[in-house]
Amino acid sequence: MRVTIVYIFSVILIILFTGASNSQENPVVFYSGFEEGNKLIWDDWDPNPDSTNLLMLDPGPFDISGNHVMRLRVPPGRGGADLVKVLPGSYDKLYARWYMMWEKGYDFTARNHGGGLHAGSRNNLGRSNYRPNGNDWFSSWIEPADGRMNLYTYYRGMYMDCANPNGQCWGDHFPCWFDEGENICDKPEHREKIMPPLMESGRWYCIEMMIDGGTAVQSDVEADGIADFWIDGIEYGPFKHLWWRTTEDLKLNVLWLSLFHHGEHSVEGILLDEVVVSTERIGCTETNMVEEDEEVCTFNIVTDFSNKLFEVVGKGKVPTDTKIQIYSILGDLLKSFVVNGDKRVFSYEDLPMGFYILRICNSCKTDNKKLILW
Repeated sequence: MRVTIVYIFSVILIILFTGASNSQENPVVFYSGFEEGNKLIWDDWDPNPDSTNLLMLDPGPFDISGNHVMRLRVPPGRGGADLVKVLPGSYDKLYARWYMMWEKGYDFTARNHGGGLHAGSRNNLGRSNYRPNGNDWFSSWIEPADGRMNLYTYYRGMYMDCANPNGQCWGDHFPCWFDEGENICDKPEHREKIMPPLMESGRWYCIEMMIDGGTAVQSDVEADGIADFWIDGIEYGPFKHLWWRTTEDLKLNVLWLSLFHHGEHSVEGILLDEVVVSTERIGCTETNMVEEDEEVCTFNIVTDFSNKLFEVVGKGKVPTDTKIQIYSILGDLLKSFVVNGDKRVFSYEDLPMGFYILRICNSCKTDNKKLILW
């Protein structure tokens, strides 16, 4: 039978410190697992009505009872649904990561756009048919084209689909696989290295993207900006020599998670969970499930917040080689415990309140989970 390890906590890897446990700078700029209980953490002007932005119970990417996700659905016809977060600061380089599922029945043939990272005024979110000046804004959205994910990008150096290179342009695609240089894909370094997969509805994907604004320069020849993205940990870039900006003052400052349709489309939308923006790549949760004796390998972690203790409660005999480790968001080992028949209760009174990575290792499995301490 398949091993299951059940936790009281949400099963995720991305951690947001509310209290630093070391002297290193926290790379996390923003985090939401949609467990806040409301939508107030977002900065939308609408403000996210349930008809388009539904905070709902769903097991999510880690199949956890009581987990919440955000569902985006677009009304019939042309329109969109989105989440906007004005970040607490501005950055030359950022990573964004979230888990995403297209609902079963989603129509990938309907023309659509996604969301991603944005620099400049939020008033330019979703702006199209215009080439940025290099001092006003740039955006890169990860979305399916022909069912395959790409970075649909507006920036100073746009060249792929420009009726007027100095003004009227439609977004560049990274990677560009629509031709072999005869028309729009005329820079080989921006064509596919690995063809992105055809996306499927009804399953969760780990979506990651990175934008590096590079040096502010005055010509495309000098450009050293970069874009990149990953699906389930597989890299499909990087795409280099991108001319993002002409001034250092133009920096990344907005996360925009969006679903937009140009016309008629299916009622089904997308589900989102475990959203993080950071200055370093976070990556995806990895688990290693194996077939074992459920009576031996199934156990709970129960927390006594008033006494700052947690206890390993086994359904049967917990393997004698079970080790529990607590890590910071940066991967620093803070505590390590060995579980045996007599020692199953551990104190965390010397750890600040916040979120940590809890790693469990034994002969049954190795797994990473989120530990909430307060």
